[in-house]
Amino acid sequence: MEPDGGSHSRAWRFYVLIPLILVLLPMLLEFGCLLNASMCLNQQASHLAEMAAIGAAPEVIEAELDRCRGGVDGRFAECSMLHRHGDAGGAVWKILGRAAGENDATPGDSIRVRLHYDHALVLGGLLAPFFGAQSDNTVDLDALVEVMRR
Repeated sequence: MEPDGGSHSRAWRFYVLIPLILVLLPMLLEFGCLLNASMCLNQQASHLAEMAAIGAAPEVIEAELDRCRGGVDGRFAECSMLHRHGDAGGAVWKILGRAAGENDATPGDSIRVRLHYDHALVLGGLLAPFFGAQSDNTVDLDALVEVMRR
């Protein structure tokens, strides 16, 4: 009696599929975490820019960022807020300051909120070369949003 070719074929697929899954699973996990952090950073930048657009003081905006704990720990994110009056031609970007309980941008000014976050890879150095990580196994993530002061 000859062995069944079907069971032999299933075993071969099993032995090929398991290593393939074990190779792809860590990459998918790392990519998913990196994508989540990037999306959270962009969403937080949009939220902070909207706060600045309605006149929130820089300290209030920073405190809101510090409360962020989603895919990004806001305590470790760097935030810069700039504003300029007029068109892009001759206007100079200035650091957003405080004036009378609000920010010092006047209605019609452009406000730019930039967040920077060093995302630590979940699996450390295992996949660092694939994601362009630095020597400390972190990937730089940036989000930039520009709004107009209301």
